[in-house]
Amino acid sequence: MSGADWGSADASDASPNGLDSGGSMPSGGDGDAVGFTGGLEGPAVGPNAAGALEGPGRDLVLVAEDSPMAGHGLRGRVELRVPASIATSLRSYQVDGVRFLFRQWAQGLGGVLADDMGLGKTVQTIAFLAALLGKTGEPAADAALRPVGAIRRWPILVVGQLSVLVNWQREFERWGTFRVCQFHGTRSAKRAALASIVDGNSEVLITSFDTLRLSADLHDIKWHCVFFDEAQRLKNKKIGLYTACATLGTLLRYGLTGTPMQNDHKELYNLLNLIVPGKLGDWRMFKEHYVESLQQAQRSTSNDREVAQGKKRLENFRALIGLYMLRRTKEGTIREQLPVKTDYIVYCQLTDIQKRAYRRLLQSPDMQLFVNGSALCDCGSRKARLRCCYTSVTEEEGGIVWPHQHCCPCAWAFDKVMRPNGCGLHARDGCPNCPICILFACISILRKASNHLKLLQVDLPKQIDDPQRYELAEIDTRYREQVAELAFGEDAEELGGLTLDHNFSRSSDTAACGKVVVLLRLLAVWASEGNNKVLVFSYSRRMLDLVGSMLTRDGYHYQRLDGSTKSADRQRLCDEFNNLPSSFIFLISTLAGGLGLNLTGANKVVVLDPNWNPCADLQAQDRAYRIGQQREVSVYRLIASGTLEELIYMRQLYKQQQSNVAVEGVDESRYFQGVQGHPGQQGELWGIVNLFKDNLERFETHEVIGERRPEEDFRIETVDFSHLEPAAGMRRRDDIDEEDGDDAGLNAMARDLGLPDVRGNLSIKAEEVGGGRSQGAAVDAEGPRVGRRGGRHQGALREMEQLHAAGVQTAHAHGSVLGASASEAAIAKRARAAAAEDLDLLMYMPPATLDPDALSTAAVGAVDGARYGIPLLPQPAAPAPHVLNFLESLADWKGGMDVTALARKLIVMDDEALIAERMAYVNDKAGGQAQAQQAAR
Repeated sequence: MSGADWGSADASDASPNGLDSGGSMPSGGDGDAVGFTGGLEGPAVGPNAAGALEGPGRDLVLVAEDSPMAGHGLRGRVELRVPASIATSLRSYQVDGVRFLFRQWAQGLGGVLADDMGLGKTVQTIAFLAALLGKTGEPAADAALRPVGAIRRWPILVVGQLSVLVNWQREFERWGTFRVCQFHGTRSAKRAALASIVDGNSEVLITSFDTLRLSADLHDIKWHCVFFDEAQRLKNKKIGLYTACATLGTLLRYGLTGTPMQNDHKELYNLLNLIVPGKLGDWRMFKEHYVESLQQAQRSTSNDREVAQGKKRLENFRALIGLYMLRRTKEGTIREQLPVKTDYIVYCQLTDIQKRAYRRLLQSPDMQLFVNGSALCDCGSRKARLRCCYTSVTEEEGGIVWPHQHCCPCAWAFDKVMRPNGCGLHARDGCPNCPICILFACISILRKASNHLKLLQVDLPKQIDDPQRYELAEIDTRYREQVAELAFGEDAEELGGLTLDHNFSRSSDTAACGKVVVLLRLLAVWASEGNNKVLVFSYSRRMLDLVGSMLTRDGYHYQRLDGSTKSADRQRLCDEFNNLPSSFIFLISTLAGGLGLNLTGANKVVVLDPNWNPCADLQAQDRAYRIGQQREVSVYRLIASGTLEELIYMRQLYKQQQSNVAVEGVDESRYFQGVQGHPGQQGELWGIVNLFKDNLERFETHEVIGERRPEEDFRIETVDFSHLEPAAGMRRRDDIDEEDGDDAGLNAMARDLGLPDVRGNLSIKAEEVGGGRSQGAAVDAEGPRVGRRGGRHQGALREMEQLHAAGVQTAHAHGSVLGASASEAAIAKRARAAAAEDLDLLMYMPPATLDPDALSTAAVGAVDGARYGIPLLPQPAAPAPHVLNFLESLADWKGGMDVTALARKLIVMDDEALIAERMAYVNDKAGGQAQAQQAAR
């Protein structure tokens, strides 16, 4: 097979990633040589007890025939070696990861190594770079920069989060002798690093995403290849960072990420389109053919036709992305080497005062714009109120948020001539998006109220010398006082007034926050056992202030890490927590510490506030649950029942299911009617109205799950805890504050609403805060499960006893609601059977896709990399995946059907030989299936 055929995947003989059914690369060749032509082939690498390559002192040899990377503009044989000093320490799945990177490089392509966090993407990358740079494992020889092969394979750029640059430097030093420099810090330091790369004194340059975005110098260098660590940041093509990365001088781009798809399918598309430009085709067609089919098949009300079509499209979708992405999970690679993790969703009821405050806010004139926004306007226009007469609410009408953002009373208000930029706090000259412009501010207020009412109190500004800044601060203070006054109502005195009291002895009044009750009791139980260590995550710095005051008062020893922590102190704090027996609790800002920290000393994780982005909470958990963890890990996510937080969790569940289906190919139960990004199918999840529902007397999550999940799989049991005594150390407190947080999930929500991405022009940004009071627990009838359909937790009874002791009344294991139930599997099987008898279903495609003009326009040129099963030819034009997938569907499902004539009607190409070659392949495949069916009959 020629090099032109690399990466093609046929369902009959290969899996989408080029891996065999056991998850390893196919075997072939002699010794340790990895000889591959059409796919990756290599030795049968048997892991030893440590999971490393067998045999002492053996290099891992990587071989590709007919590779465009041979040099001199010719195709030829390429051989690279990973030195034994690294290769013998690699686990078997890490060897496969190195082979994947080599396969992509040998074809002149980029790729995404999408291993779960903690599986060693860094060491796999360094192993591949050692081979690329010709390292031998001998320090003296490797210190000299020397040519490797017929082409120069440096310089190499590694881009990552600022917090992990030191870790990359340390890992390069650990695994060999590399010439590495950092492009960060002072101007002189950056100039020196750049000169070192340009002069050839360094092989690898490490920099941060922000530095890359702001530095034009890095775009003047011709890089051999670029590695993007935490590549999920490259999910929005509209931001400057994406453009900066896309315009670097190389097409050999590699992404490292544990979460390739976080909020929606477009993020996955954008990432892959940056790594391998053009290989997935146009987004509109990609969405029309793949994404919409997958989404519709996952609806709870989808019919057999939609389910069957979604399953078929999923096969093709995974085969396509498998050409450019390798995905492995902890569960599929090192499950037996890690202890059990149980992820509890703990539902907290609001206190009575919180409920009254939450309802006052929902009934305010500002939020009523959204509560009734979908109703028809009473003016008779037949338009929604939100888009007609009810777009604003003045101060005279009781408005607070809208007037604050549009009616500027300061001396620097907008003036078209004198002050065209206004004061920077309020709208400059009217607002074309009213009332959507106040949406995120209203969401922020609701989240504060559901988390802790003290978040709504005003923290008086400190002395400010600048007159303009002081006046603006005064205006903002008055606005926040109005919000607090509205929410607190007659309860203001009980809550301590409208102004924040910094006296830590009053900082956790349980009347203002029910989550404090649960947290205190859990800490008391864990402290009494004497062998636990706890991570507490929050997006709010002021929430961490609250918890820290509480811990100080109760005599707990703790560390803290947030955005103000110096980079040089981060590792020291982690080491102290992991190693000091007296360190019981680590308070961590999720934004600052959700990535790059190794905290395997902890066995308990508490997430105080859920995020729109489900991966953010999972990343926080993985600070403790990773290689090196020796104890069972329990995670407790506190959700304010009946509030916006419960909707956020349901959206998390939806997004995680969509990601599991698309990226990992697993079946998931169909809980929700709503479809993300479809205004006509918002269901119970999407759209503005759902954000402002009053569900305080309902338990919507369990209503939705219980309807679709059989009782034998998932059952809620109510427990009476009236006999429990309060845990030791419980006292009343008061007072809290919060920190503004950037949330990628809000940008995804903004896209769903047709809005621009969230920016800092809102007077109250969308902080990540949440809350509520918990009184009891409902549990998975068979005990908590681990991950997706994981095994029984050996300590399930003990964990539930701890939740009971904490006064929790409603909870379930997150893993118990993921995966497909037996009834869902039966539905999928029935749909496939019906589809096999329905030719109309096989030919069913959206009308726009069947339009001949649209198809011919899309299909002009080659289809390189677009098709699963059809040989790929080295043509540069954009693919038309929906055309060829449709044709293959006919060949696959109705063997013997000649689709050549149909193809000529749908596809207009100049190259008749190209059409003939592709159609001959399809017809041969169809004929083979027809013979197999005849033999079976």
